[in-house]
Amino acid sequence: MAKRRTKKPAVPDKPKTEVNQYDKVFKETLRAQLPALLTDILKLPAGVFEPVHIEFQRTIERKADFVGRLRADGLPDTIVQLEAQTGDDPQMVFRLHFYSGLILLQYPKCEVEQVVLFLGQKRPNMPTELRRARLDFRYRLVWIKDISYQEFLHTGKPELVLMGILADHGDRSPEHVMTEVMNELRRLAPKGLDRELRLQQLHLFSNLHNLQQIFERIMLNISEVIDERKDPFFLRGEKVGIEKGIEKGIEKGIEKGIEKGIEKGRKEGLEKGLEEGVTESVKKIMRRFPQFSDAEIADIFQLSLERVTAIRAELGV
Repeated sequence: MAKRRTKKPAVPDKPKTEVNQYDKVFKETLRAQLPALLTDILKLPAGVFEPVHIEFQRTIERKADFVGRLRADGLPDTIVQLEAQTGDDPQMVFRLHFYSGLILLQYPKCEVEQVVLFLGQKRPNMPTELRRARLDFRYRLVWIKDISYQEFLHTGKPELVLMGILADHGDRSPEHVMTEVMNELRRLAPKGLDRELRLQQLHLFSNLHNLQQIFERIMLNISEVIDERKDPFFLRGEKVGIEKGIEKGIEKGIEKGIEKGIEKGRKEGLEKGLEEGVTESVKKIMRRFPQFSDAEIADIFQLSLERVTAIRAELGV
């Protein structure tokens, strides 16, 4: 039987499930620093931003990412809707137009400002205007690469500093920008659980713009950024051979031969190693912070509640 030929695209798109994974992580990361993102990065008026709840029909599958009321001196109250997007969505303009109507039904006296922050590597092609005979609608589309990475660094907010690697690097090399971001994270979160989480998020974000190898190389050269003997994401076993490192990635890691292990085993083991590193991080939190519920831990690591519950059962705490 002849082999079936499949045509490979020149630049393959990321699977939908992977894009959704990035969307979820970015949205949870941005949620903590939404006011700073709106004011410092997207240049909305400085004021008091209060999240609001918009009642949608149950038949609507998706919900708005961030919706809040912005009160600023000298300006009318504005309902701001922010969408974080990692992939082109040709239906975005229709969805936002629909949302704007629902918002105005509940806040008829407020202005409506809708912003889509696009985090993808290539310039978005989504339509931003919807024009019909009796309809003229538009929203604001901001591509992260139209913003200098330094603006993110200057916020002093770890959640926003992370995003600097996805922004415009100017005349700086990706290595230089990644190093600056890591140093700023080190300054803002010098040690402990918060730094561990930020480095894990940075590792995930770097893959969105094909910067993962740069991240790994810099981490190997900046050993003082993290205590590799304690951090679960960079654990390295003492007696695991290079061959096991190739097969299992960084399941338990290797203190000796880690450079060769990563170089040879990246493709086979990095994804599995990342997953197991996150599992070890969850176990560490459960031991150190028994007051954290499974739901809270699932929210921190962007894991399903079922997986967190299974990890706790395995740990026996």
